Amino acid sequence: MRFESLANELLLGLFEYIDVIHLFHAFHSLNARFDKLLFTRLHAFDLDFRSISKYNFDNFCQQYLPNITQQIKSLHLSDNEETPNLSKLFLSYGFTINKFVNLKSFSLYNIQSFDIFNQLIIQCIRLPYLTHLHMIKCFFNYRDNEIQYLMNNIWRLPKLTHCILDQVTSRKMRLFDISIVSTSIKCLTFKKITCDFRDLSHIFEYTSCLEQLSINLIYGFPDQQLQSPIYSIISLKVVYHGCMEVLINLFQNLPNLIHLTLETFDMYCDGYEWEKILLSYLPTIEHFKLKMNLNFPYNKNL
Repeated sequence: MRFESLANELLLGLFEYIDVIHLFHAFHSLNARFDKLLFTRLHAFDLDFRSISKYNFDNFCQQYLPNITQQIKSLHLSDNEETPNLSKLFLSYGFTINKFVNLKSFSLYNIQSFDIFNQLIIQCIRLPYLTHLHMIKCFFNYRDNEIQYLMNNIWRLPKLTHCILDQVTSRKMRLFDISIVSTSIKCLTFKKITCDFRDLSHIFEYTSCLEQLSINLIYGFPDQQLQSPIYSIISLKVVYHGCMEVLINLFQNLPNLIHLTLETFDMYCDGYEWEKILLSYLPTIEHFKLKMNLNFPYNKNL
């Protein structure tokens, strides 16, 4: 049986397993039937520009992408060593993220320019279906007020539910400068971004429907402890540097917590003590994972 003799439904099923860039390079312009399938029958493409050659990127952006912007459901842009300055080149072709009107997920990797990064985020504000935003290893310099502007633009995204910030910016982020309340964000992840309890309180206040949080937390000052319960949080993943008393204060203010993943440093607490803490302060917990990092003094007599 020849490949082109397969039924349309079977071809469409096979196309789902082929990267969209390779798909168009392989099947576009072979015949009118394949072109119709590509442009009218396939309604959702995952477009990943990581590790693409400049030749293939230029070719795809010039020949194919202008005709399928409304069919893209997820987009990955990267400025790493394999695709340097790709985000700038992408914008130079006249593409703006708001043209991808059905985009649901947008991922940025290794963006080195604050202006480009913020420009891309601003273009997302009018997207009606964007729910997932991932920002990975985007190191850039910025003036003091610019990070507040950037974070507010992220919190301003109207449909955003899942947000990951992984090693973003070259300086410590001042999360307490966020001044826009997001009622849509439900899952928030900060990776390799250290926050104190002042930041944490501010995140809870300005992300009012937050249900799942992953964070690297350090204890700052006594007056930074939580002052009121946070009822929306049901899942917490925290890497914690601090004392037990402050951690208990956090637990006391999360009355609906169900899932807890905790990593501690130099906090000496045995299983019986943890059992008492869970029963006393986290009665709703159903899943608990614990990793304790301990340093013991070297003793030559051992």
